[in-house]
Amino acid sequence: MGAEASNATFFTSVFFVAALACFAISFIMWWFPYHLFSDEVYNIIVVNSPDSFRKFNEDMQPELDEMAEDYGDRYDYFANWENMADFEYIYVGYGWTEFIYKDTDALYDFVTFGKWMRENDAYLTVVFPKDFDEQIRLRQEGKTDAKPQILTYYRTNSMEYSQMREGFIEEYLDYYQSTIRENYGLVITSVEDSEIIDDPIPTVDNGYGIKAFTDTMSRTFVPILLFVILLYASMSIGTNVIAGQKERGTFTGILLTPLPRYAIIIGYLGGVVLKTLIPAFIIATLSVLLAQQFSIGAFISIYIYIFVLAVFIASVTILISVINDTVVSAQTAFLPVFLILVAVCVTCIQSVAEREDFYMFMPVHGQFYGIGDVLTGSINVPGLAVSSLATLILSAIIIFVTVKLLHSERYTVSIDTVDAKEVRRYREGGRSSVLEYFNKATDSFSYFITELFYPLIVLSFYQFLAMIPVVVAYMRKPEYSSFIQDLQNVGSVNDIFNKTFEIFGIFFKDPLFLGMMTLGYVLIIVTYFIHAGRVWKIKGIKNKIGACGYPLTSGKHIAKNYCLGFLFGFLMMTATVGIMRLTGQLTFGGFNLSVSGLGAFIFNLFMWFPQGASEELMFRGYMIPAFNKRYKTAVGVVVSSILFSAFHSLNPGFTPLASINLALIAVLFALIYLLTGDIWMTSAMHTAWNLTQGNIYGLQVSGNLASNTVVKIVYDSNANPVITGGTFGPEGGLATTAVTCVCMVIVIALLISKSRKARK
Repeated sequence: MGAEASNATFFTSVFFVAALACFAISFIMWWFPYHLFSDEVYNIIVVNSPDSFRKFNEDMQPELDEMAEDYGDRYDYFANWENMADFEYIYVGYGWTEFIYKDTDALYDFVTFGKWMRENDAYLTVVFPKDFDEQIRLRQEGKTDAKPQILTYYRTNSMEYSQMREGFIEEYLDYYQSTIRENYGLVITSVEDSEIIDDPIPTVDNGYGIKAFTDTMSRTFVPILLFVILLYASMSIGTNVIAGQKERGTFTGILLTPLPRYAIIIGYLGGVVLKTLIPAFIIATLSVLLAQQFSIGAFISIYIYIFVLAVFIASVTILISVINDTVVSAQTAFLPVFLILVAVCVTCIQSVAEREDFYMFMPVHGQFYGIGDVLTGSINVPGLAVSSLATLILSAIIIFVTVKLLHSERYTVSIDTVDAKEVRRYREGGRSSVLEYFNKATDSFSYFITELFYPLIVLSFYQFLAMIPVVVAYMRKPEYSSFIQDLQNVGSVNDIFNKTFEIFGIFFKDPLFLGMMTLGYVLIIVTYFIHAGRVWKIKGIKNKIGACGYPLTSGKHIAKNYCLGFLFGFLMMTATVGIMRLTGQLTFGGFNLSVSGLGAFIFNLFMWFPQGASEELMFRGYMIPAFNKRYKTAVGVVVSSILFSAFHSLNPGFTPLASINLALIAVLFALIYLLTGDIWMTSAMHTAWNLTQGNIYGLQVSGNLASNTVVKIVYDSNANPVITGGTFGPEGGLATTAVTCVCMVIVIALLISKSRKARK
């Protein structure tokens, strides 16, 4: 049509228009036989089927056969076109449903259930407890009030399966329960003798036809269209008025006029608002007319909503324009605001059918929902008044901040950088402004937050990935069903934590989990190498590894430091155990290594190597140099040590003494890092400490107990947890405190000696 567009753009546009047309037609032509092109299945998997249910299905089969005969052939559209045109998805598929019986002890093994459904063309799996009939008998005889649970799983590749499952539950299973009560000679009532566990997706009946289409468009498409128009128009105009004039060098003349700064800002604000209102008012007027809301109140209400929004968006745009010096930088800074407001609109669309009343009184939300209400024939006057007032107050605050910024030299027309101005001010004996102090403080705060949360995010991500295959495998075991049933007794936060660490205790005995965690720790190390290279602008993998505390300059140096570190870690933990033995806290019960747990033991050994290396990399090799680049060395040591202690605070048995010990151990490792210049030694110490503690002596490692150990240690009945660490392990006791402090004194003495030699 004369437009210079690529073929890809042309075909994308054509397909978009076709899809939009099909979407609109679906509200009117509800009878369109789309089921002809879907992969519908109707069978049902019944797991652990009780005898009463099998008998019930046999009694129902003649009725299903009659239904299938009346409907006709579902594969011959031309011979059976009337029924196919009036087709509706029902749970028995017009008599085509077959029941496939399976048995299993794993009631929550959705992986196997999904496989069974795919293999047997089933859309639903119904899981009974194995003693269902017995539980029903006890309930009917008054010996228990407990209701046996029936679990349902359904396929999600078609939305109709959710509707079909609901029909099966509400009709077939309810009829089955009534039959059970009848067999026991009871009056059929609404009482349910079993509890069906499902999570149906709530649906809203919007009806069909033009009215449903216009209402949907009025509440979703039109408001977001108006938002985008206001945002785009304001961005294209507002970022040019001040930032553009700064770029062209004409803003100086405006500041030299006798106009006060607030008048300049308000003048620009008025111009931006007027220009953005023109296209927005045109679209709003057409929308009201198409929605057939021919009333003065509808026009006034939607104009107020749009005007308030225009003022708010324009004030944000002017603020960003004042802060930046070029149009491009202003538009770049405005993009996050653009995306945030569009994201808010999307959330409003998703919850438009179930919104809370208080949203009508909030800025942005109130305007979005209010526009939709106006176009569908309802006006919330209190919501209109409160949301408009709140938005205007917010806009006034933004304008006030903008005027104050315009009084700052940094945001006028000076071509000096902030650093140059600060240098000149200090040379002249002046002080930094409050705003400059604020900028420094916020910059430091942002840096701290980024560096502190990065290890948490990386560790959580890879631990989550490692747990996925283990959880899936565990769900296929009967023990998982028992564990889920025990969760019914969980009622407090303490119970939740206990159950969480109980499942971790189970996983730590699983070689699959230990193997996946080993891989996860390796990936953490690789991620940090890449992250350090990106942040510190380092090229070459060897240089990235060296910058993170693992210099690869000398193989002899690496082997020496690693072996010494491994020896020191073993000796430290052995000394800790020796103190507890000398004070009568524990005794040795002989060797404890069993053949059955040998696999988990070996995987546990291999896991400690990358585990120790990854934690040393996160808290010493990367974090201390990162803080050294901006602050003093002591800041990096203190922050990394506190964070290292905090990372273990959720482990079972954690105490204040444990937090102190972990911080002391972290400081000790940091001092060794400063002494040696790398983390080869501390990585080996970390690995040897955990390995000796958990797999050799069989003690808890930060609250986690190893599955198989070389030596069996038995605590004395009068053992003092202040010395032993209790359930957290030796890291929470005074024995570790003593050993760590002695080692710290030795390392400090070595550092002082090294410093004196360096000065000489």
